[in-house]
Amino acid sequence: MVRSAPGGHHIAYEPLPDFHRQLVPRFPTVDVRNAALSTESGERSFTYVRSLPTHSGFLPRKYPGPQELESITVRVEALDADLPPGYAPAFIKIDAEGAEAEVIAGGLETIRRTKPIVVFEHGKGAADAYGTTPDDVFDLLCAQAGLRLYDIDGAGPLSKRSLAEIYDRNRIWTFVARP
Repeated sequence: MVRSAPGGHHIAYEPLPDFHRQLVPRFPTVDVRNAALSTESGERSFTYVRSLPTHSGFLPRKYPGPQELESITVRVEALDADLPPGYAPAFIKIDAEGAEAEVIAGGLETIRRTKPIVVFEHGKGAADAYGTTPDDVFDLLCAQAGLRLYDIDGAGPLSKRSLAEIYDRNRIWTFVARP
């Protein structure tokens, strides 16, 4: 993103302390915050999958094979409350290992007001661990935020039913919401 928009004001959230420490010097122009995003601010238990860190998230879930898990406490922020006053993101990427609906709900006012492009994951094996359905995601981004959904290949706009069908097939996990 820094290469694509070098003049932008980039904010990133990384809940894993070791990864946060690595990102700060690697991206000196980015405001890298050591926190996870959700619906409210505070602290929360977080499952650190040490053997497969990209699968870390608030809740434990099924993983490919046995994994080394550690429960840690992380700072949590709601995007609406944490962004600087007047900040208008043009692009939001969400990869929260199933908690994407929580991130969206915590940033709903910002998304509704600024209408950014939102790239997010939503798939079986992650979203279902949080009890999140395609209807939930559709309602947040389309009904409440006023965006339209597309799959990562550009097919769409998707209806609530077509999003549910894609989810049921479990072959596409990445989606784009945009005005």
